Amino acid sequence: MTDIFKRGITRKVFIVTLALLFSAAVVWMGMIFFFLPGFYKDYKATTLYENTDTVAHQLHNGTTGEAELLLTDFAKKNNANVQLVNNQTGELLFSWFPGKIIVNPDEQLNPAELQFRAENIKIDGQTYTLYVLGTLQPIDESIQALYLFLPYIIISVLIFAIISSIIYSKIISDPLIRLYRTAQKLSRLDFSEVSTVNSKDEIGELSKMLNELSRNLQRAMTGLQEVNNQLKDDIEKERINEAKRREFITTLSHDLKTPLTVIKGQLEGMLHNIGRYADRDKYLVETLKTADHMEELIQDMIRLVNLDDIDNLDHRIAVSLIPYIESLPEEFAHFIDEKELKMNLDIQTNDGRVDGEMVLIKQALHSVMMNAVVYAPEHAEVKITVTQNDQMVVVRIYNEGSHIDAEDINHVFDQFYRAEKSRNRYTGGSGIGLYIVRKIMQLHNGLATIANVENGVECSLYFPETIENVQNTIEDTGSTNVNGKQKNRKKKTNTILRRRKKADDEK
Repeated sequence: MTDIFKRGITRKVFIVTLALLFSAAVVWMGMIFFFLPGFYKDYKATTLYENTDTVAHQLHNGTTGEAELLLTDFAKKNNANVQLVNNQTGELLFSWFPGKIIVNPDEQLNPAELQFRAENIKIDGQTYTLYVLGTLQPIDESIQALYLFLPYIIISVLIFAIISSIIYSKIISDPLIRLYRTAQKLSRLDFSEVSTVNSKDEIGELSKMLNELSRNLQRAMTGLQEVNNQLKDDIEKERINEAKRREFITTLSHDLKTPLTVIKGQLEGMLHNIGRYADRDKYLVETLKTADHMEELIQDMIRLVNLDDIDNLDHRIAVSLIPYIESLPEEFAHFIDEKELKMNLDIQTNDGRVDGEMVLIKQALHSVMMNAVVYAPEHAEVKITVTQNDQMVVVRIYNEGSHIDAEDINHVFDQFYRAEKSRNRYTGGSGIGLYIVRKIMQLHNGLATIANVENGVECSLYFPETIENVQNTIEDTGSTNVNGKQKNRKKKTNTILRRRKKADDEK
């Protein structure tokens, strides 16, 4: 009960209910004490008058025996004194109050009495007058008894009102308090509380709407949280990309400044015939190589800008990869001859057709091949393997040499990422090539992977009909880095190499 009185709405409902019940009881008792006597007197007078008139008509033209029976029954039913007096002789034919004439004009009428008479009643040829005297004594006694019993009535009414008010206030306030608790938690964005009010009224409907509001807010907050998290991720990615852009600009400025300085120095030396630069034919070739490196860097930048503006390929045609792959050894003959590399082609299909844009596919294959010949040491092996099934064409380019560090292999496809930090264009690249490869493969719904294998590194390009085909092939063959994301190899690398070696021996 203490807890009930602590709650604001419960206390208010209790006080109002108690006041209403007690006021109703007071009004009811006041009406009994003040209005019941007068009402009873009027009712008694009306009833006695009507009954007197009725019995007078019944007595008229009757017999003496009938009169005695009728008057006895009348006196009992109406709690009245009755006398039937002969008008000629003054004798009493019947008296319920013998020995006294009820109506005496000389006597003062008692306020607690009612008197009526009916004249000219014919009984056995004689004329009679009926006198009726009614009393209000019973109601007066009842009122006096009520006055004596009033304290007990007040105490009983008060106890009943208190108990009823407590029960009523609890019934009314409990659902509202539960709704309040739910709304309070909801205001703190705590959606764990569910309203359990299931009444078939407006409060029950309010409970349902509050629960629905909670669910809608929870969905909205979850959506906002997801958007907020995505925004945070985007901001973080943008921050990282901005840092990479700054690093790339620094790298680019260094890569452009260094060859420009070299070209300028060589040209000045040749113009003035200074020292070794007097041999113009030799250093013009060196200057041309330096200019070629600058041109390649600028071309990489142009490709990067163009690819970032493309979301999908609108015009695809069926093209075969085989002719271009077969031309790669000749295209990179300078590097192959300079390092005395062992170039091997293992083309296991005569078709090799995919749907795509050949210009972009050539860029991807060229970039991967360039990485292979640049990072392969002298006298190392470079091998291109082409396989095809009903689902896709897979091109694998392997170069013998050092492995990629574990901390770098997961980022080699990232934009502006350079595993070699010396900013040397001839050893570290621009940090764009493999990013362009990944972008091109994504535009073709394909994947690019790179993995450290036995004695070297292998980059694989998957050209599928659908992206699911790529995933299935990756799971079947195993791969380490898929478009810059780490995957677990399901088959040992040395097993793959043993198969290749066996195929080479058979060939």
